[in-house]
Amino acid sequence: MATMTSMRRVAAVGMLMFTSAVCRADSGTTWAQIKALDQTYKTNMQSLDAQIAPFRQQIQTAQASITPLQAQKDTLRSQYEDQRAALTEQVQPGYLAAYNQEKQDLANAKSSCQASRENTQQQCSSQEKQIRDQFKTTTQGLRKS
Repeated sequence: MATMTSMRRVAAVGMLMFTSAVCRADSGTTWAQIKALDQTYKTNMQSLDAQIAPFRQQIQTAQASITPLQAQKDTLRSQYEDQRAALTEQVQPGYLAAYNQEKQDLANAKSSCQASRENTQQQCSSQEKQIRDQFKTTTQGLRKS
């Protein structure tokens, strides 16, 4: 005859087995939901990429048209400013030296800003990669249920 303690053990083991089976079933359902979510995400992203593509092409075409015009504009501005500074030097001695110093300082500042921008972009990219790698390492160590 089974004792009350052994009956409780049998009941407890049975309950654990039931709970484990339910968890596996729930886990399977959850993984199915994750896969469905992944597929929906991929489909939506492909759709958006397809909608964006023509606009990217238009932007590239516009940039190709704008670039030489912008270069012409910059050249015209520079020639104008140089000629104006040379003429102003005739009525305001020292103006041309101050103008040339300003021009050099602006070129240095522009170069420095560009380098800083590139450095910041590299730092951000590196930091993003580090965070993603850390997440990947962390989640690889997790046990799937």
